[in-house]
Amino acid sequence: MAYIDFYNLNANRFYPLVVPVSGEYPLSGIDLRDDLIVDCGFTFGTASGFDVELHSVWLDHLETVGDNLKIVFKTDAPDIADKSFEFVRYKDAEVGEVEFIELDGDPRLAIGFLVTDNVFAMYDFIGSDSIVEPPQIDPKILVEPATIVSEYRHNITTLNVGNISRITSDNCCDDPSPIDDETVILEASGLTGAIFFEAGYNMNVAVSGIDNTITFTPGVGDGKGVYCGDAHPLSGVKCGDLIYNLSGVLPADNGAMTVSVSNGFTATLEPDLHKITILSKLETEIFCEEE
Repeated sequence: MAYIDFYNLNANRFYPLVVPVSGEYPLSGIDLRDDLIVDCGFTFGTASGFDVELHSVWLDHLETVGDNLKIVFKTDAPDIADKSFEFVRYKDAEVGEVEFIELDGDPRLAIGFLVTDNVFAMYDFIGSDSIVEPPQIDPKILVEPATIVSEYRHNITTLNVGNISRITSDNCCDDPSPIDDETVILEASGLTGAIFFEAGYNMNVAVSGIDNTITFTPGVGDGKGVYCGDAHPLSGVKCGDLIYNLSGVLPADNGAMTVSVSNGFTATLEPDLHKITILSKLETEIFCEEE
């Protein structure tokens, strides 16, 4: 439900415009009433170049054209400094009228909204077919920074896809090849527009709308399943099928690892099959020493 008393409260404060230290809006020959602009806001897109730390938005001028009042805002963001937000109100517009516009018709640049109150009073004060501009020097009639949001440098606009080098099987059983995890083989670059991710072989893709994340998780049989159509099957054991650590415990410098089992288990080594079988032998009686 709308909080209608907001209009009454706003009539007694300068929001959403920032008033200079002098306490007067720098519009030549006119008293800019606080009840004309009730609220406004601007959201700048990824293509705007608007940096909230460097740039601002201000009320540039008021203009009457026929029976309409134009309320024009501009910005000093270099990529869009030649464009402006032009809100148009009929002179007898209702109190609380809201208008949304896209900068230059492109939402990737910016979207702005304006809420107005007493339009006729300002229209009548300016007169028909007239324009009121601020002096050419500062201070400008700035818009409250809290009403400005920018997605510049906060969104992904293009995407590159690449992979690190695959683990090869050359001599991997005796001396595993070092894994190069720095060199990236570029598969595609400059991808734009709608990009779809599809789970491949042994890969799962999960999307979280709450966290705005896409997570890729490897898993045997996930996605398209296990890949069995390699046109060039490798002989011997694949490096990807070997164990290089146990629960994060690395082997000795010579690659040796010791697997020891406790009471109730047996470990059987099968070197020819590169296999260690650990079985439980719970039928064996286990005695615990009393303390």
